[in-house]
Amino acid sequence: MKIDRNLVDEVIRYLNPSNLTKGDKSYSFCCLLHKDTKPSAYMIRENGVYGCSAQCGTTSLRKFFKEYSGKTLEQVFGEKHKVNKVNYQSRKALKASTVYENILNPRKKKDTVVEESSPPVVRGNLAPISSNKSAQDYCKKRGMDQEFIDFFNITYSNLTRIDTVTGEEQNSTLFEDRIVIPIVSGGETISYEGRAVTPQEDNRFKVLYPKGTKVSTTLFNLDNLDRKAPLVLVEGIMDLPKIWSDITTNVTTTFGSNISQKQGDLLNEFEEVVIFPDGDAGGKSFVLNFQKHYKKAFRLAQVMLGMDPGDELVESKDLVYYIENSRIIRKKSEELPYPLIPKREEPVKYRKTIPDSGDK
Repeated sequence: MKIDRNLVDEVIRYLNPSNLTKGDKSYSFCCLLHKDTKPSAYMIRENGVYGCSAQCGTTSLRKFFKEYSGKTLEQVFGEKHKVNKVNYQSRKALKASTVYENILNPRKKKDTVVEESSPPVVRGNLAPISSNKSAQDYCKKRGMDQEFIDFFNITYSNLTRIDTVTGEEQNSTLFEDRIVIPIVSGGETISYEGRAVTPQEDNRFKVLYPKGTKVSTTLFNLDNLDRKAPLVLVEGIMDLPKIWSDITTNVTTTFGSNISQKQGDLLNEFEEVVIFPDGDAGGKSFVLNFQKHYKKAFRLAQVMLGMDPGDELVESKDLVYYIENSRIIRKKSEELPYPLIPKREEPVKYRKTIPDSGDK
């Protein structure tokens, strides 16, 4: 079924949401997926993309309609929009034909073309961090100084939409009350990380990426990294500001504990890696995933149990201490040193150095 303005208009009439307002490009109304007293939802008239700025995010018209009504668009609007239904009784006959191979079973096609998304386009204004007190406080709490903010072009979004296009599908994601961090690779912005500034009482995602973008194909800060210098690898972007500002700018993240094959290949380009996980089960999983990909010996630095390198209570001098006391891991089978090392008792002299990992 082709999703166009006529179908979207019919869906809206069928749903009859409260506080409905019709605009040139979209409808706005109270969200139908959660208890809503003010119009926080919208539906784009051109393609039916449904979005909720309060907590539900964005999704396609098909998925939204199925979730809300329990029915498919074809079941409700199929006859009027002339849906070509497959006669599944004749599936056995179709199986032997090329029609089956090309239409009903596309996974068996040898030359599958993967549609890539267009670069993300920001619709709206991104403001300086200094324009919002909550954003300033958040950045200060996470150890982001002005040099870090300026270098990575970090901004604040009160309410901004970021669009991408994949094939014929348009994706829209709302960034509301978030700091916005561009993810740059090869000189191009391939995604944005949106970090919620205020506590998540409304169940919004703490971390958000524009729908249709992928960060698993790159490493943060990749264009500025030195392959021949020791690399510090952390779990998330918020773990690296103090390391970048006070210890070494050769620091990166894989945007979480999962590491893709592409990210693993990129990490193997570095001669030495000091991995610095969070002090929890996710951090251990991060190290184990790293071990699956990295082919050389590496160093393992560890914070106190229950903390992470970006924790407000962890100072730069503590991070230096943990890196200086990192342990060399030479074999994949070698048992990881858990529980984590105890916190130091004596102050350690601050110095901007990373220890060598020794023989590989």
